[in-house]
Amino acid sequence: KNRNLKRALGEVLGIAPVAIRVQDIVLGGLPRRRNRWFERAPDVFLQVVADEMQPILRTEVIPEADINCIQFSSCLTLSIKNNLGEKAVHFSIRETRLVGDTTIADGYVSPVMLISWAKKGEKVRIELESRSGYEEKTAKPWIFLNLSMPPE
Repeated sequence: KNRNLKRALGEVLGIAPVAIRVQDIVLGGLPRRRNRWFERAPDVFLQVVADEMQPILRTEVIPEADINCIQFSSCLTLSIKNNLGEKAVHFSIRETRLVGDTTIADGYVSPVMLISWAKKGEKVRIELESRSGYEEKTAKPWIFLNLSMPPE
C-alpha cells in the first residue's frame, strides 16, 4: 500500500505512534456546578492528553453552552501507540472561569481500544465521571466521537 515497511512494523509492535482522527465531537449530560449564586451556562471546551510526549490538544471554546448537548467543529489528530503498556488517553471536559479553567467531567480510554475503533471507522459514545463540586442529573455525562484513520 505504498507504506514504509519499518514504520508499519513499528506501529504494529507499538513502538511508533499511530495517527488517529477524532471528529464530530459531541458532549452531553454535563453536570451543573453546586453552590452557584447565579445560574448561567458554562463556557466549555474539550482537552485531550494522549501522553507526556505529545502536546495537549484542545477544541474551540463554546461560550454559554447548553449542558445537555454540545457539538464541536474541531477535528483533532492524536498520535498514540498501539501498546498495552501505554497510559490511557485522558479526555477532560473543562469550563473556563474568570481566572483559568476547571474540569467538569473526565474519562480515560485505552489507546489500543481507540486504535481498534479508528481502524473500523467506528463512532463511539464514552461515559465520563463528574468531578466533585458538580451535581449530576439523572444520567452520567458522555462524549461521542467519530474515530477514523487519516489518509496518508
